[in-house]
Amino acid sequence: MRRRDISRVLFASAAASIALTRRAEAEGKIAPRQRRTAAEAAAKVTPTDYSYPADPYIDPRRYGADPTGSTDSTSALQAAIDVAYRCKGAVWIGNGCSYLCGALSLTLTGDRRSDGIRIMGSSVNGSKLIQHGSPAAILTFRGSAPAHYPQESPIVLENFSIVCSGKTTDGIVLHGVAAWTVRKVYIAGSRRTIWLHFALTGVIDECWLTAGICGIYATGEGPMLGCNLVTLRNCIIDGHSSWGIDVAAGDRLKVEACDMEGNGTPGKTNTGALILRSSFGSATGYATADLDGVWFEANLGQTMTVESNRRLTLAIRNTNWYSDESGNSLLIAGASSVSIEDSNAPTALGDIWNITSGALFLKNVVIHTLIDGGVKLPTYSHVVTYMGEFGNGRSDSFVGTLTGIRGEAPTASVSIRQQGDEVELNFFSPVLGESDSLTCTITGLPPKYRPKKDTVGVAMIQDGGVNQVLPCLVSAATGTITLGYAHDFKPSGNKGIVGGQIRMRLL
Repeated sequence: MRRRDISRVLFASAAASIALTRRAEAEGKIAPRQRRTAAEAAAKVTPTDYSYPADPYIDPRRYGADPTGSTDSTSALQAAIDVAYRCKGAVWIGNGCSYLCGALSLTLTGDRRSDGIRIMGSSVNGSKLIQHGSPAAILTFRGSAPAHYPQESPIVLENFSIVCSGKTTDGIVLHGVAAWTVRKVYIAGSRRTIWLHFALTGVIDECWLTAGICGIYATGEGPMLGCNLVTLRNCIIDGHSSWGIDVAAGDRLKVEACDMEGNGTPGKTNTGALILRSSFGSATGYATADLDGVWFEANLGQTMTVESNRRLTLAIRNTNWYSDESGNSLLIAGASSVSIEDSNAPTALGDIWNITSGALFLKNVVIHTLIDGGVKLPTYSHVVTYMGEFGNGRSDSFVGTLTGIRGEAPTASVSIRQQGDEVELNFFSPVLGESDSLTCTITGLPPKYRPKKDTVGVAMIQDGGVNQVLPCLVSAATGTITLGYAHDFKPSGNKGIVGGQIRMRLL
């Protein structure tokens, strides 16, 4: 074959290839290199640099984002988010990209079956969004009707940083959405680091939230008042001047294996590491909070506060308080039930648990000072305080007065041991006096040990060396204990009662 014939063959082959390519493009079998994608067309976005991909990960540099952080990239980032949402795809914040940006937002309209978006980076140090200007928030995701019902549209945010300045801008705002995950995201210098506003069924995992005013801020609106089913795990939450975690809405919170350090402001007990507000659980009428493996260290103000909340069941396990501001480790102003197991707060003169609740269960805990006067039903096992170890319930005492005798009413110190709803009274010191009554009474029982209704207990009395076992009636109204109720009480003349024990149940 002659040289010119070879040239003709090659030219014909190339022409055929071009024709086939154009035909394939026309039929939609392959995409031309510089053609808008269907998602870009739907979002009314035109790329400026086709060398960056639109699939499978959408790179904001395709729309003119400046990875050096020299110029503002807000519009390019917003374009990438809009396109990714149209194609149910992912925005890629490339390694080495530091984008200046203002407010970025997305309103979701679909559901679990038809919707979703993902924003991801290479790592928290390699991919950054840096605040530019004074936006209200950097990233905001909002349901289509946030005040009525959350939008169940999966959102995943992972492996990048949000760097704010001035503590006037929120980092991430989730408003009226459900089925979301925030993973391995670093957020610093914000007003509210992550604001969950009627956002539920979500996970915050392996994040570092630091140096803001409030870390996790959970609020609600509308008839559902959500932030339900929120889980925080393996996070570092530190350096917030107000609260590390502030929960005012929802009905179920789990905080697992989180490190909470240096939150709060010195001397201000309305700040600290974690607060559960009295409105927690108000929508459903109940609330559960679960702390497991949490480490509190060097927090200021009141490290952990629970406002008075009769709906709340609180469980704390494997949790430590260490070197917090003196005297302010755990304050529970009111709860239905509190359980604390395998936990420690041993700092001398510093760690105080002051608990008011219907029921309190303590097992294998070390606490410098326990104040449990506001607990109705305490159940303790292996509890160690600065006063020593006690494992059989709460210890207390009162001065009892014996009536129903002739002469001056004698008194005696009566010790109290309470375990759950069982109360045991012991009066070992002699209560002397002459008596020939068929009944005698003991008054002075503190109100918190009085039953809800008049109840019958069992008294084991030693009267002049003679043991007697007889029922006793405990008044719910006055706490008066009547010995010999419904039985003949036969004291031995001038000896009176020289010692005894009374057992009763409060319920």
